[in-house]
Amino acid sequence: MKHPFDWQLLTTNYIVEEPWLSFRVDRFQMPNGRIVDPYYIIESRDWVNVVAVTPDEEIILVRLYRPGIQKTILEIPGGIVDGEDESLVTAVSRELLEETGYHSDDITLVGQGAPDPARYDNYAYYFLARNARKVAEPAWDENEEMEILLSPIPEVIEMLLDGRIQNGMQQNALFYALASLGKMRFER
Repeated sequence: MKHPFDWQLLTTNYIVEEPWLSFRVDRFQMPNGRIVDPYYIIESRDWVNVVAVTPDEEIILVRLYRPGIQKTILEIPGGIVDGEDESLVTAVSRELLEETGYHSDDITLVGQGAPDPARYDNYAYYFLARNARKVAEPAWDENEEMEILLSPIPEVIEMLLDGRIQNGMQQNALFYALASLGKMRFER
Protein backbone atom coordinates (compact mmCIF):
# COMPACT_ATOMS: atom_id res chain seq x y z
CA MET A 1 0.00 0.00 0.00
CA LYS A 2 1.39 3.36 -1.02
CA HIS A 3 2.02 5.91 1.74
CA PRO A 4 2.19 9.70 1.17
CA PHE A 5 5.83 9.68 2.40
CA ASP A 6 6.94 7.04 -0.14
CA TRP A 7 9.66 8.04 -2.55
CA GLN A 8 9.46 7.17 -6.24
CA LEU A 9 12.36 5.14 -7.62
CA LEU A 10 13.54 6.72 -10.88
CA THR A 11 16.68 4.76 -11.79
CA THR A 12 18.90 1.97 -10.47
CA ASN A 13 22.50 1.25 -11.46
CA TYR A 14 24.49 -1.65 -10.05
CA ILE A 15 28.05 -1.03 -8.93
CA VAL A 16 28.66 -4.59 -7.63
CA GLU A 17 26.57 -7.71 -8.31
CA GLU A 18 27.62 -10.82 -6.43
CA PRO A 19 25.61 -13.89 -5.34
CA TRP A 20 25.63 -12.92 -1.64
CA LEU A 21 25.59 -9.14 -1.88
CA SER A 22 24.94 -6.43 -4.44
CA PHE A 23 25.59 -2.72 -4.21
CA ARG A 24 23.56 -0.25 -6.23
CA VAL A 25 23.06 3.48 -6.61
CA ASP A 26 19.47 4.67 -6.95
CA ARG A 27 17.88 7.94 -7.94
CA PHE A 28 14.62 8.85 -6.15
CA GLN A 29 12.04 11.58 -6.21
CA MET A 30 10.54 12.60 -2.88
CA PRO A 31 6.81 13.48 -2.62
CA ASN A 32 7.75 17.18 -2.48
CA GLY A 33 9.49 16.81 -5.87
CA ARG A 34 13.07 16.89 -4.55
CA ILE A 35 15.47 14.52 -6.33
CA VAL A 36 17.70 12.35 -4.13
CA ASP A 37 20.70 11.30 -6.17
CA PRO A 38 22.82 9.33 -5.45
CA TYR A 39 21.32 7.01 -2.82
CA TYR A 40 23.26 3.81 -2.12
CA ILE A 41 21.51 0.52 -1.36
CA ILE A 42 23.02 -2.83 -0.33
CA GLU A 43 21.05 -5.87 -1.47
CA SER A 44 21.47 -8.96 0.68
CA ARG A 45 19.68 -12.21 1.21
CA ASP A 46 17.67 -12.47 4.40
CA TRP A 47 19.46 -13.37 7.63
CA VAL A 48 18.56 -15.85 10.37
CA ASN A 49 19.80 -15.81 13.97
CA VAL A 50 19.12 -18.55 16.50
CA VAL A 51 19.17 -18.53 20.27
CA ALA A 52 19.86 -22.21 20.93
CA VAL A 53 19.23 -23.39 24.48
CA THR A 54 20.53 -26.72 25.76
CA PRO A 55 18.56 -28.99 28.13
CA ASP A 56 20.75 -27.54 30.94
CA GLU A 57 19.45 -24.01 30.09
CA GLU A 58 22.70 -22.85 28.58
CA ILE A 59 22.76 -20.66 25.48
CA ILE A 60 25.17 -21.60 22.70
CA LEU A 61 27.43 -18.67 21.81
CA VAL A 62 30.24 -18.40 19.31
CA ARG A 63 33.29 -16.18 19.54
CA LEU A 64 34.64 -15.07 16.17
CA TYR A 65 36.41 -12.24 14.39
CA ARG A 66 34.31 -9.63 12.57
CA PRO A 67 36.30 -7.69 9.94
CA GLY A 68 33.79 -4.81 9.72
CA ILE A 69 34.58 -3.65 13.26
CA GLN A 70 37.96 -5.42 13.37
CA LYS A 71 37.18 -7.19 16.64
CA THR A 72 36.64 -10.67 17.99
CA ILE A 73 33.15 -10.69 19.52
CA LEU A 74 30.49 -12.98 20.98
CA GLU A 75 27.51 -13.90 18.84
CA ILE A 76 24.76 -16.46 18.53
CA PRO A 77 24.72 -18.80 15.52
CA GLY A 78 23.26 -17.38 12.34
CA GLY A 79 23.80 -16.60 8.72
CA ILE A 80 22.31 -15.94 5.33
CA VAL A 81 19.34 -17.82 3.89
CA ASP A 82 20.83 -19.73 0.94
CA GLY A 83 18.16 -18.87 -1.58
CA GLU A 84 14.48 -18.50 -2.32
CA ASP A 85 13.99 -22.27 -2.12
CA GLU A 86 15.44 -22.61 1.40
CA SER A 87 12.93 -22.21 4.22
CA LEU A 88 13.84 -20.09 7.22
CA VAL A 89 13.72 -23.09 9.57
CA THR A 90 15.98 -25.07 7.24
CA ALA A 91 18.44 -22.16 7.18
CA VAL A 92 18.40 -21.94 11.00
CA SER A 93 18.97 -25.69 11.38
CA ARG A 94 21.79 -25.62 8.83
CA GLU A 95 23.55 -22.65 10.43
CA LEU A 96 23.22 -24.09 13.94
CA LEU A 97 24.66 -27.44 12.83
CA GLU A 98 27.45 -25.98 10.65
CA GLU A 99 28.63 -23.44 13.20
CA THR A 100 28.25 -25.44 16.42
CA GLY A 101 27.48 -29.10 15.70
CA TYR A 102 24.19 -28.74 17.62
CA HIS A 103 20.69 -29.69 16.48
CA SER A 104 17.19 -28.97 17.78
CA ASP A 105 13.81 -30.40 16.82
CA ASP A 106 12.05 -27.50 18.59
CA ILE A 107 12.66 -24.34 16.57
CA THR A 108 10.28 -21.37 16.81
CA LEU A 109 10.24 -17.99 15.09
CA VAL A 110 10.15 -15.38 17.87
CA GLY A 111 10.66 -12.13 15.95
CA GLN A 112 11.92 -10.34 12.89
CA GLY A 113 13.23 -6.96 11.85
CA ALA A 114 14.87 -4.93 9.11
CA PRO A 115 18.61 -4.72 9.97
CA ASP A 116 19.17 -1.28 8.44
CA PRO A 117 16.18 -0.28 6.28
CA ALA A 118 17.85 2.93 5.15
CA ARG A 119 20.65 1.01 3.40
CA TYR A 120 19.81 -2.71 3.27
CA ASP A 121 16.87 -4.34 1.49
CA ASN A 122 16.68 -7.51 3.61
CA TYR A 123 15.13 -8.83 6.81
CA ALA A 124 16.53 -10.70 9.79
CA TYR A 125 14.52 -13.48 11.43
CA TYR A 126 15.03 -14.45 15.07
CA PHE A 127 14.53 -18.01 16.25
CA LEU A 128 14.52 -19.87 19.54
CA ALA A 129 15.78 -23.46 19.46
CA ARG A 130 14.97 -25.43 22.62
CA ASN A 131 16.69 -28.63 23.76
CA ALA A 132 19.67 -28.17 21.45
CA ARG A 133 22.01 -31.15 21.60
CA LYS A 134 25.44 -31.73 20.11
CA VAL A 135 25.18 -34.26 17.29
CA ALA A 136 28.28 -33.53 15.19
CA GLU A 137 31.44 -31.51 14.94
CA PRO A 138 31.10 -28.02 13.43
CA ALA A 139 31.61 -27.77 9.67
CA TRP A 140 33.07 -24.29 9.21
CA ASP A 141 33.84 -22.94 5.78
CA GLU A 142 37.36 -21.82 4.85
CA ASN A 143 36.81 -18.29 6.22
CA GLU A 144 35.36 -19.32 9.57
CA GLU A 145 37.14 -20.02 12.82
CA MET A 146 35.14 -19.95 16.04
CA GLU A 147 35.13 -20.84 19.68
CA ILE A 148 31.89 -22.41 20.92
CA LEU A 149 30.74 -21.43 24.40
CA LEU A 150 27.87 -22.66 26.53
CA SER A 151 26.72 -19.91 28.90
CA PRO A 152 23.97 -20.04 31.54
CA ILE A 153 20.99 -17.85 30.71
CA PRO A 154 21.60 -15.35 33.59
CA GLU A 155 25.19 -14.86 32.38
CA VAL A 156 24.00 -14.25 28.80
CA ILE A 157 21.49 -11.67 30.08
CA GLU A 158 24.35 -9.93 31.90
CA MET A 159 26.52 -10.00 28.74
CA LEU A 160 23.62 -8.65 26.70
CA LEU A 161 22.90 -5.79 29.07
CA ASP A 162 26.52 -4.76 29.67
CA GLY A 163 27.43 -4.66 25.97
CA ARG A 164 29.63 -7.73 25.68
CA ILE A 165 27.29 -8.95 22.94
CA GLN A 166 27.69 -6.25 20.29
CA ASN A 167 25.90 -7.43 17.14
CA GLY A 168 22.65 -5.42 17.08
CA MET A 169 20.57 -7.97 15.18
CA GLN A 170 21.69 -10.68 17.56
CA GLN A 171 20.88 -8.49 20.56
CA ASN A 172 17.35 -8.28 19.13
CA ALA A 173 17.18 -12.07 18.71
CA LEU A 174 18.30 -12.57 22.30
CA PHE A 175 15.74 -10.11 23.68
CA TYR A 176 12.92 -11.80 21.73
CA ALA A 177 14.02 -15.32 22.70
CA LEU A 178 14.59 -14.50 26.37
CA ALA A 179 11.19 -12.83 26.55
CA SER A 180 9.62 -15.93 24.93
CA LEU A 181 11.30 -18.07 27.58
CA GLY A 182 9.97 -15.81 30.33
CA LYS A 183 13.54 -14.90 31.34
CA MET A 184 13.22 -11.16 30.61
CA ARG A 185 10.29 -8.90 31.36
CA PHE A 186 9.53 -5.59 29.78
CA GLU A 187 7.37 -3.08 31.59
CA ARG A 188 5.00 -0.94 29.56
